[in-house]
Amino acid sequence: MRYAALVVAALVSLATVGADSSFWLRNTDPQALFLYWTVEGSTAVPAAQVLPGLPLAPGGRHPVAPGERVRVTVAAGRSFVGVFVPWSEAPTFLSPLTGGFLLPGEFPPKGTLQVDAGTFRAANRGRLLEAPLEAWGLELSGFVLDGRVGDWAKVPPLLEWGPGFQPGAQPWPGLWPRVRTLQVADREGALWVHLSADKGWSSVPPGTSVSLVVRRPGAFWEWPLTGSDGTVWDWSEKGDPAAVGFRRVEAGEMEAFVPWDRMPAPERRLWTSAKLVWSLLVTEGAQTRVLDLGSGSWEELP
Repeated sequence: MRYAALVVAALVSLATVGADSSFWLRNTDPQALFLYWTVEGSTAVPAAQVLPGLPLAPGGRHPVAPGERVRVTVAAGRSFVGVFVPWSEAPTFLSPLTGGFLLPGEFPPKGTLQVDAGTFRAANRGRLLEAPLEAWGLELSGFVLDGRVGDWAKVPPLLEWGPGFQPGAQPWPGLWPRVRTLQVADREGALWVHLSADKGWSSVPPGTSVSLVVRRPGAFWEWPLTGSDGTVWDWSEKGDPAAVGFRRVEAGEMEAFVPWDRMPAPERRLWTSAKLVWSLLVTEGAQTRVLDLGSGSWEELP
């Protein structure tokens, strides 16, 4: 569902309802991260009244990467506040961000609310909220999912390989990408992952899928390297698979994040206290192979 009247270079949306509201939202802006909060209150108010309370909002802020689709729930008596932060340029603390409001009647009853920066700004003419990045309670991001890997220059590899790449000590097809480095960082409220290969994953034959996975007892996360699915999946023996993050593949570079707000605190503790095993998951027809790359603990992450 395309709502041309709902989007921005910063979406600040305040909306409250008599009962919990839930809807799908997709960030269709290819150059900006969308952040949203749920805060107490029921009316659209000036920026000076909205922004100071954002850092204290229950549950914190929730990021939505370019292209990502997430389920949003706004509890009764709370409002929805959001903002787009550009990833295509390097913002400073004084960079201006402009917001507006998404009111209760603007929540889609079904389908997906698709938002980008430009159309929301136009739709909110007369009710825009404007303030520098610092006034939104935001810090400068060290990582972005933009296909450029300069963000990772100061992050040491968690694992790395030479030309003789053989995951799980198994032969690796000569025409397939050979993984060079795996970098992982726990920063800015998310787990960030960068996998670098010597060429693009489109060289994997049709009908074959390859994913990066990390396992702990009873669960694993999956980052698809082939295909168009940008979702990071959480597979658990206790329930159905859940979308917990987003990945972007450009040639041989895969960047991804898993925001910690996507899971309850007890589950996060299970991940951060467990020994982790990193692997490639290769599916050819009806056969699936798990090829281990290496293992480690959370304490090793920068």
